[in-house]
Amino acid sequence: MKKLYFAAALILGSLALKAQTFSVSANDLYINTTTTQTGYAQTVFTNLTTSTVDFRYDLITETLDPSWSMQFCDPNSCFVSPRQTDDFQLGREGSAIFKLDIDPNNVPGSAIYQLKVYPINTPSEVDTLTWYINSTVGVQEAAFAKEIQIFPNPAQDRLHMSSSNGVLLKGQVELYDLSGRQVASCEVKQVYELEVNVANLNPGIYTLRYSTNQGNVYKKFVKAN
Repeated sequence: MKKLYFAAALILGSLALKAQTFSVSANDLYINTTTTQTGYAQTVFTNLTTSTVDFRYDLITETLDPSWSMQFCDPNSCFVSPRQTDDFQLGREGSAIFKLDIDPNNVPGSAIYQLKVYPINTPSEVDTLTWYINSTVGVQEAAFAKEIQIFPNPAQDRLHMSSSNGVLLKGQVELYDLSGRQVASCEVKQVYELEVNVANLNPGIYTLRYSTNQGNVYKKFVKAN
């Protein structure tokens, strides 16, 4: 019985030691914003040991809309694109901040940004930090967006855009691929219906952005073969 008790004590002691290596103030972080506002969420990461520890993080999930602007800050620096991995060091009982800023650039949507963080010497002591992002359209933009229709969808050669109010407002139409690259654009005058030539686009999913002084409208469509 003594041997069994001693073995159990070692296991429990080992688990307790691992749990005390570091802590985070929040594992789940929520960014709720509108399409016209910037939002952020941050967490404090703390070394709970009495010695210097080398840590590492890896990006495991990233579903940000390519039209959004971001700034990610780790304990070392800040970056304007997703950071795949990096190492950082914290001294005795030292703390650092992980922060994610999102500017939706008038684009609604939701996304996840997730890291796993662990001591380099003991990678089994892993923990995750997850940002949940939700960008919602403002009331005025939402009402305007409902007025705009695009058809047919999927489209082969021509994509049409019209308004339930009868006349389209002056503005600009831009088409973006899934990587966020602009692939076409045209000016919109006060017309009843706009026709956009999509014959030269590769088959796939695209986003149409219609910009006016009443707000911006985003519509997804499929370019068919």
